[in-house]
Amino acid sequence: MLLDFDYPITRPYPWRLTTLWIIILSSISFTLIVYSNLAVVGTTTTSTLSPIFQEAKSPSWTDRLNIKKTLNSNIGCDPTTLVAGGSYRTPNGAFTYTIRDFIDAQTRGSFSSVNYNSSSLNNCTIQSMKMFANFISMDAEFEAAVNCSLSGAIEMIATASSLVTLRTDTDSSIMARFEDELLRPKTSATYIAPSNSVLLAAFGLDFINQFLVNVPTTSSGTAFSTVYSSLFINSDMKISHFGGTWSTPGNLLEGPALSKFFSNDSMAVYENYVNVFWSAVLSDLGVSAKPNILTDITLFNQTIKSGIRVPQGITFSWINGTAADWVLSHSQKFGLPYNQVSPTFFNARYLCQNITWKTPTSLVVDVLVATTSFFMLFWGALHVVLRYFATSSSLHGKLPRVAHWDSHTDKYGKATTARAGPASNLLQALVIMFPFKGFPPQAPSLHTLFYLSNRQMHKQLESDFLIPVIKQVGKNDASTPL
Repeated sequence: MLLDFDYPITRPYPWRLTTLWIIILSSISFTLIVYSNLAVVGTTTTSTLSPIFQEAKSPSWTDRLNIKKTLNSNIGCDPTTLVAGGSYRTPNGAFTYTIRDFIDAQTRGSFSSVNYNSSSLNNCTIQSMKMFANFISMDAEFEAAVNCSLSGAIEMIATASSLVTLRTDTDSSIMARFEDELLRPKTSATYIAPSNSVLLAAFGLDFINQFLVNVPTTSSGTAFSTVYSSLFINSDMKISHFGGTWSTPGNLLEGPALSKFFSNDSMAVYENYVNVFWSAVLSDLGVSAKPNILTDITLFNQTIKSGIRVPQGITFSWINGTAADWVLSHSQKFGLPYNQVSPTFFNARYLCQNITWKTPTSLVVDVLVATTSFFMLFWGALHVVLRYFATSSSLHGKLPRVAHWDSHTDKYGKATTARAGPASNLLQALVIMFPFKGFPPQAPSLHTLFYLSNRQMHKQLESDFLIPVIKQVGKNDASTPL
């Protein structure tokens, strides 16, 4: 006996809302898989040099999925190496620092090199300052001993020099720095370097005209050839002078301080230059606190000594009178006070890793392989899940099979049972989970859908069963559907 079909087997496949939803969800899933593969396997890392250090950080999955944000982003840099004896500068570009030593703050061990990861220099201090004056060559070199705490409990000891001279053949010369920063600037340093150069050139002019010209003599009237002395600026802005070492032709004198042989005016220009150089180094290192007088105009006016009698000697066209008086009355022209002193670091170039696209060939191949793998995995997982629900929803826990009919005798007189083979498990599960309107998942309705997906079954039904049945019922009503 033949069970009635809900749909004739010749009726077209019923494209309904469920089918549309399946197509939409499949398209969205495929798009998401392709996009995620572009973000994950479509990019690679390349090495570039960067002046900015960044700690190594692996991007999270959410960051990687944001391709616009992740692309060309820096995911970490390797530290550079600072070497004892090497010369380094800050972005401010005012001075060149020569590293003398690296010391472990805990063990007090000494190192010749350390890794540097752009540690801030704003905790640097000046331990002392030394001055060596040569009255024969008419120049004096000031050297500041700097102590900085770096990451990893490492103390760095470095020096910065300033040579008060009219010569321009050395980098530390105030005239060389003046020409480099103002007359023919070579770098794009901040305002600190030009301002420091002008101030040191101005106060260096007073130092040359007063301190170096008035050569002191011994009690016997012999002029000194050189003098070496050290000093320190206290928190109350007072300068502590230590004993000096004096030399004359054929004689060396050690012990007396500078004030024993120099006049008050000479000591005034000396201390003015010391205060300006000390503060200029701190500003270049990004330290704005006391005793930096260049960041506090009130403190600057209180510290710089004015009204000094300086003999007429060499002059600058942009200074009228003594440098001290001129700067105090035109402080804004010299960029004072320094209002933009901020923490800084040593200039360096770091080897950094950046995320970029792969080459076109690698990009297409890798994304295609990954997309295919993910799609097969997704399809297999969906198959298992839907099969589970289809099995649990069917009779006796088995997947439904297509409708079967009672035994009958075909046109050859052979008794047969019309029975269709099993259709795709996935298709069966979809029919059970997403039944069409008017198409409940009974066996005859399943047969209708399964029939449309199995050409071989169609031919078998047509030749062995349908044609004889149609001929038989056609005698009564040829228009009656099966």
